[in-house]
Amino acid sequence: MSQWTGWQLQKFQILFDKYAKKRKDHSNNEYKHYIREKSLVDITRKLGPDITSKQIKELIYQYDSNCQGYLDFEDFCVFIGDYLLTLNEARQKAIEYYEQM
Repeated sequence: MSQWTGWQLQKFQILFDKYAKKRKDHSNNEYKHYIREKSLVDITRKLGPDITSKQIKELIYQYDSNCQGYLDFEDFCVFIGDYLLTLNEARQKAIEYYEQM
């Protein structure tokens, strides 16, 4: 996660904490926080265009490094960074398109 600044990680952590669910890890008796499909739908709706349930499942599959069916904080940081970058590139292309008109 060294590619992110402290400010970015802080923002990612706030977003993650707002939507994360927790479950008890019985191997070490601690709670783990994670993002599942429903939460990821809510997050992406707030940031950009709607994404279908099928697309969300594909994204979880793509970014879930532990193959557990959900995103932990590290997975979430990779996902949200890529997602925001994609949104910014799409916005920039739209601006350039309309400036040429």
